[in-house]
Amino acid sequence: MFVDFPEPLKKGKVYEIAFRYSGNPPQSGRFGGIASGPIRPGGRGSTPPASTSAPASGAQQGPVPRRSRGDAPPRGHTSDLVDVSNGRFLGRTDLGDGYARWDWHIQYPINNYSVSLNIGHYTHFTDEADGQPLDFYCLPENLEKAKAQFAQAKVMMQAFQKYIGPYPFRKDGYKLIEVPYSGMDTRAR
Repeated sequence: MFVDFPEPLKKGKVYEIAFRYSGNPPQSGRFGGIASGPIRPGGRGSTPPASTSAPASGAQQGPVPRRSRGDAPPRGHTSDLVDVSNGRFLGRTDLGDGYARWDWHIQYPINNYSVSLNIGHYTHFTDEADGQPLDFYCLPENLEKAKAQFAQAKVMMQAFQKYIGPYPFRKDGYKLIEVPYSGMDTRAR
């Protein structure tokens, strides 16, 4: 993506650009861009989420290839869906037209391999490991299974922090998200 400004940008001044995205990205399957099942407004229960999976060419096939740090994922989904993305959750805005905007802020440099956009009817629950908040997202029908399986994250985080040091992305937080494929190593951030 290239943006031409009508005049040179001035150092020290803050500028803002708004982008809107729409359409249906192609299903590339596991680790190829977008992986999902049917996401439909008002759908509940076993409706699978839509998730990015960025290794290899997937980073360029997703909804927004990130090319610089601080790039934000697209926003604007049917208002009954949840968007889980990189960084800290800042808030949700109902746009009044059946859509909602979910705002996330990234504090650390990020490359397009680490893009994470997950949209679905997620249930959110939390825990903490040595002061580090842990956020977990799963489909409602899998809540009890997720609580049992995701409990491993706390033990792993405690071990990593004991033997390696503090979690390096504390400002962006830690998330573990149910996705419609076997998973990726970048999901935690």
